[in-house]
Amino acid sequence: MPLTYLKQESRQFYEGNAELMDMYQRLVPLKRMGTAEDSANALSFLCSEQAAFINGQAIMIDGGVSVLWPEEVARRFAGIES
Repeated sequence: MPLTYLKQESRQFYEGNAELMDMYQRLVPLKRMGTAEDSANALSFLCSEQAAFINGQAIMIDGGVSVLWPEEVARRFAGIES
């Protein structure tokens, strides 16, 4: 369950757009956009013997966005500290 990722074909677009990069830094608890490698690392683990007993899961690979309350996100973007 990914968020928007920095990929080779889109990196120049995102890195050239300071406002958009700032938005992701403010939105994502890990303070950065994910990369294709972040997603690939999870997939590599899930395809390994270490994950042999894992099945039927939706794994969020989103830097922590999915654990934020919508109100918390709204407060961040409104500049309201709680």
